[in-house]
Amino acid sequence: MPQAQGRRPLSGAAAFASSPAFWGLLATAVLVGLELAANPGLQTIGDPDDATRLIQVREFLAGAGWYDTMLPRIGGPTPLQSHWSRLIDVPIAGLILFFGAVTPWWPAEVAARIAWPALLTFGLLLLLAEEAKRRTGLIAAGLVIVLAATTLTGQMQFRAGRIDHHNAMIFATLAGLLRLTRPALHPGSAAIAGAAFGLALTIGYEPLALIVPVLGVIAVIAAFVPAYSRTACAVAVGFSATLVLGLIAATPPSLWHLVACDALAINLVVAAAAGAVGLAILAGPALAAAVPARLAILAVTGAAAVALYLAADPTCIGGPFARVSAEAKQMWLSQVHETRAIVATIAALPIVGLTFLVSVVLGCAAAWSRARSIGSVEAKALAVLVTAATLPALLQAKFMPYASFLAAFALALAIAESGPIAGLSAPFARILKAALSTQYALAIAVMPLAAAIPEAPEQGLASGPCKTTSSLEALGRLPRGLLVVHQDVGPFAVLTTHHDVLSAPYHRIDRAIVDGERVLRGNPEAAAVALRRLGATYIGVCVGDGRAQLADDSFENRLARGERFDFLSDAVSAGPLRVWRVR
Repeated sequence: MPQAQGRRPLSGAAAFASSPAFWGLLATAVLVGLELAANPGLQTIGDPDDATRLIQVREFLAGAGWYDTMLPRIGGPTPLQSHWSRLIDVPIAGLILFFGAVTPWWPAEVAARIAWPALLTFGLLLLLAEEAKRRTGLIAAGLVIVLAATTLTGQMQFRAGRIDHHNAMIFATLAGLLRLTRPALHPGSAAIAGAAFGLALTIGYEPLALIVPVLGVIAVIAAFVPAYSRTACAVAVGFSATLVLGLIAATPPSLWHLVACDALAINLVVAAAAGAVGLAILAGPALAAAVPARLAILAVTGAAAVALYLAADPTCIGGPFARVSAEAKQMWLSQVHETRAIVATIAALPIVGLTFLVSVVLGCAAAWSRARSIGSVEAKALAVLVTAATLPALLQAKFMPYASFLAAFALALAIAESGPIAGLSAPFARILKAALSTQYALAIAVMPLAAAIPEAPEQGLASGPCKTTSSLEALGRLPRGLLVVHQDVGPFAVLTTHHDVLSAPYHRIDRAIVDGERVLRGNPEAAAVALRRLGATYIGVCVGDGRAQLADDSFENRLARGERFDFLSDAVSAGPLRVWRVR
């Protein structure tokens, strides 16, 4: 008996060491270690979204109300009313308070910026591994962790310091999508999938283009297959109920009647409820009805859902950026990388674009080959899902992580189910296939082709040289004022100094973006008038950002070249950031 008791801890440790949880934890630790080795102390503050998220968290910790998401230091005369959900602020703020109990505030923030994306990375890897294990077994679970952890175009949203909401939306969306393709899906599990979709859209509207078509396909299947009606109804109920809870959590009752195109509001909640009513009818009173009658019910309720959504504000048919001015779209939004198609990504970042393209092609091919080989509903559904997720990713770069992880998932299943090749045993063959399928290997393979592509200069991204704490240190020594600088630099200036900024890359302050761009792109005479009208104290230029879309004689370029103007004081050098005081 004593010997048996003595073996139990070893047995438990061995079991944990062979579990997906351990593998996911190990992979997460390696990813965090690599990021910190490349960016010690997270001196580079991610992208503008990460900086703005931390600003919003600071406002929350400083006493801003739960419903008060105004960011008064961004936007100049018209401060930014953030449309971001507080749901992401809560865990980050909690981590800062946790670490702040034993460290000063800045190390506590750095620790939170490491811990939050690490937790999401571990959660995502565990999710993918458990779903793979459910379908194929433990080998598939291990392979998917390897492939997902080395998916460069997916992990870019989960690396240390990435505290914006993109990774949380990806996690929730993939949780819903993969659950829907499980081999045996009961209504309770389907409701959880719907709730995951609702949570993703409560956090942000980015995955709307993925979730809405999936819900539409589920509804059509339910119309043709009565046995699927209860499952589809459960998805819709879970989805709409979560949206209701999200609206209650994010909006005070006095504002529930307000409509929005870019954040959760009553129009989407009502539309989702109408769709849920239609599916409830199919699963209940109309369960035994003929297919034409069921399609008619679906058509009527679906049309009602769309009509209710658009009746609240017809401009929302244009999507989250429907209310952005045409001038702001031309000056700013068209230059935002995440809105570009794969062709533009390949032109600007050949290795990244080509690696993604090859990986999703391999993922789709593996998914369809597996569907033909197995012939199961699960395999066919997964193949359709991987393909459907790839299409929007080819049109807009912001969907690349979703497609990348799903492609890695499909590849892992196909490799795990494959046999020996070319004299290699099945285990060695799987190892070789997995190694050659990682995006690291694919990136090396596409390098010769990428080298042959003339690299187009990246436009509209002025924050690169000026987003480190050291580059903004000198700016913090100047008396507080309103800084006019490229919108991508704005959030970093607010985060690391006491200054306010005119603009940041957010569509709700499109007027401020246009005003700032007119100053930087125009001539000195017009800039002088505009700076005084805006009440600007300083104007800054990030030298070396390569903003190729500006004319050579633009005010920004002339400042960068060192020209002097009588309405500006001498420049203050802050590394790549140069700042002038407006007289």
